[in-house]
Amino acid sequence: MSTKTTFKRIALVTVAALGFGLLSSTAPASAYAASMSTIPSLTVVGTTAGYGYIPVTLTADGTSGNQRLDSTESLTATVIANPTALDSTTAVTDLQFSLAKRSAVNVWAAATSEARTAGANNAGSFWIQGGNDAEASVTNPARPTRLGTYWLLVKPASNSKAIDKGTYTVRIRLTDANGFITSTNVSVNFVSSAADSGATITVTATGAIRTGESVTIDADRSIRATLTNGTTGGRVQLARATADLASGPQQPVLAAQTLTGTGVGTVADAVSEFSVTDTGTQVTSAAVTGDFYSATTTDSATAWTEFANGVYGVTAGSAQAWALTSADTSPRIRVF
Repeated sequence: MSTKTTFKRIALVTVAALGFGLLSSTAPASAYAASMSTIPSLTVVGTTAGYGYIPVTLTADGTSGNQRLDSTESLTATVIANPTALDSTTAVTDLQFSLAKRSAVNVWAAATSEARTAGANNAGSFWIQGGNDAEASVTNPARPTRLGTYWLLVKPASNSKAIDKGTYTVRIRLTDANGFITSTNVSVNFVSSAADSGATITVTATGAIRTGESVTIDADRSIRATLTNGTTGGRVQLARATADLASGPQQPVLAAQTLTGTGVGTVADAVSEFSVTDTGTQVTSAAVTGDFYSATTTDSATAWTEFANGVYGVTAGSAQAWALTSADTSPRIRVF
């Protein structure tokens, strides 16, 4: 019998469409008493000097989990290389640093007024001296006293500095309680246009979505899109204005649509059919749009890490059914 008219299961062929530059990163060395993890690279898109966010998470030895800096420990961020290929006048002082503190999934505040940090918008380098809870952010809301992440803010010194000039290298250095030093480099690039960011989208479909069913995320099926700057684990963010500092990292807005046919095909459903979000929202039913599914009633720990991590959930608003039929050949979903 013809599969064009009788099949019920739709095999999705994922299609990603977006062109955003490949950035390099340096893996961190190991330390004895503590270690840290950071994103390998960051691309910030915006025509004006706005902030990008770099998370630095500290982990103690053994089973202690995440832990803030002790009084004898310190964390520094220093621009160690500036691009010169496009502009010979660039300098390490083209970038400025500050610090943000996170108290909820999407609740943030400036943290550079504390005495144990460098001043806000410090040019070229930034430092944090341990021993004070005021600078560190909660890493897992299930354990609110377990501080362990420092959110560094980086932005161009002015609109004429850093934007569309190339890649700057920021060295993040941890000096732990035993005097051991751990360093990692983060590549930072500011561009005025998303077309120059080198970003890539990878769409992943798991499980089976059938004709007439709603498009949602549940225990055995999902459609998710991962946005990077071309480097595994790298992030793409939109420049965050000073006035919006309390909102945390600003993610690019993505959209999705379905196509039919073996080639480019025709648009079967309007872009408005889908919700593509990276807000740390848990999907608990077909009527909820969000990023991830968890059987736990309120999974705040996963929501915390899913927020603005570059992995978007693709769902249909208001439990809308997948609009394709068994007559559609080689259906595809495109995220752009």
